[in-house]
Amino acid sequence: MIKLYSVWRHLFFGLLLLTTHAQDGSCYTRSVVPGPHPNVLFFLIDDMGWRDLHCYGSSFYDTPHIDALAAQSARFTNAYASAPVCSPARSGIMTGKYPVAMQTTDWFGAIQPGEAAKETRKEKITRLLPAPYRDYLPQQEVTLAEVFKQAGYATFLAGKWHLGSGPANSPLTQGFDHYFEGKAKDPSKGSFEIAGEAARFLEQHKDQPFLACISFYAVHIPVLAGEKNIARYAAKKDRLKLQQPVVASAWGKERVKQDHERYAAMVFETDEAVGLILQKLKELQLDRNTIVVFLSDNGGLSTAEGMPTANRPLRGGKGWLYEGGIRVPFLLKWPAMNNKGTVIDVPVINTDLYPTLLALAGLPQNSAQHKDGVNLLPLLTKGKAPERSLYWHYPHYGNQKGSPASAIRSGNWKLIYWYEDARCALYNLKDDPAEAHDLAPVKKVVAQKMQADLQAWLKKEKAVYPAPNPAYSPM
Repeated sequence: MIKLYSVWRHLFFGLLLLTTHAQDGSCYTRSVVPGPHPNVLFFLIDDMGWRDLHCYGSSFYDTPHIDALAAQSARFTNAYASAPVCSPARSGIMTGKYPVAMQTTDWFGAIQPGEAAKETRKEKITRLLPAPYRDYLPQQEVTLAEVFKQAGYATFLAGKWHLGSGPANSPLTQGFDHYFEGKAKDPSKGSFEIAGEAARFLEQHKDQPFLACISFYAVHIPVLAGEKNIARYAAKKDRLKLQQPVVASAWGKERVKQDHERYAAMVFETDEAVGLILQKLKELQLDRNTIVVFLSDNGGLSTAEGMPTANRPLRGGKGWLYEGGIRVPFLLKWPAMNNKGTVIDVPVINTDLYPTLLALAGLPQNSAQHKDGVNLLPLLTKGKAPERSLYWHYPHYGNQKGSPASAIRSGNWKLIYWYEDARCALYNLKDDPAEAHDLAPVKKVVAQKMQADLQAWLKKEKAVYPAPNPAYSPM
């Protein structure tokens, strides 16, 4: 009876995909080996920095379960968020589009109506008026969840959404069949609550394909964890005797060494929660037919609001278009993978996840929707990647003291354009990953070309810009 059910399930999904393909009008070819359609388990961590995992170089934090996943995955060393803060980066993941394309460029709730002339988080008048933006994910976008739901997958989101408030903008209106919000005020306890709910979902849907998005509130502030784990890392901090973990910088202060015992404990507990879900997946014998993604929404918080982590050697952190604000950990494991533990240095961005998951699941591409993403399957299997530039547009002032800017990465070159003083800075990331040496004055041709490319992209995307603030005074 079980075998008969399995046969009918495969026939049903095959017919469903053929129907979808016929409606789409595109040429469809399966991208993975024949067999049951794989499940997708997607871990999205809030504010986890590029070096916040032991497998990414941390010597202070312990992440054994995620490290074990990394050993079975492709580990990307040049993976980027599509924005330096949460909501726009998450909109990029869910739609396969740059946030600028949807005018979702700042975190939803950053500026209240009528306060555009005031940078409310610093309580001072800023030189520019931040660009207006949309504080919800437009309903016309076909989200990643919607396309998997249309293919017959059960869809589940546990934890942070932050892509619109109220019933009209909930995850249930954007393709998720099941939504468990969990505790946002205590991100550490909330992680275990989310893990428990995720385990129940896996148990209940083990006999059908699923897309399960586990969106932890951790490791976002407030920095909370169990006292036992905090004591553990306080002792570790004493043993290591780290010197000068915080230094003065152009934006006030920056944590440059990982030594925050409470944050370390929260990272450890997040790792434990991830481990519980992965163990449940294995117990249900679903691990061999499940795509697993591990990703952070943006860079680690290192320059304000308690600055609990450090991203060095990368410069800056959350809220900045420096590498520390947009480079993130990214792990990807899939059933047909035969090069486990591989390290990929090719630059990728979170909008690539949408078309890549479609390909790995054997579902048709929808290039009109995920127009800013690239299917990474050829890179994963053959080491081939198209030449392209990556772009960012953040025309806002951030809580982390960042100011309005846009950026472009082409090969090893990266250019940041700062709107306050109409200035560009150019860095060679291969030689200078810390972005310590601005080469714009000496590499003028490179800077001019990249600035022209950036401006052409902004024009194509109909970008909205910050404007001069008539209330601003240097005094």
